[in-house]
Amino acid sequence: SSWARGEMAAYKVPREFAFVDSLPRTASNKIDWRRVQLDEAQCPA
Repeated sequence: SSWARGEMAAYKVPREFAFVDSLPRTASNKIDWRRVQLDEAQCPA
């Protein structure tokens, strides 16, 4: 986004955004980052 490019260092600006309804959770109700990364790898660009 233009805000991010103006306010953040270039290496911190995301190349793309993905909006999801919910994030996968572990049994202890924490975000399951491993599953997030797997889902991201399988998502079409």
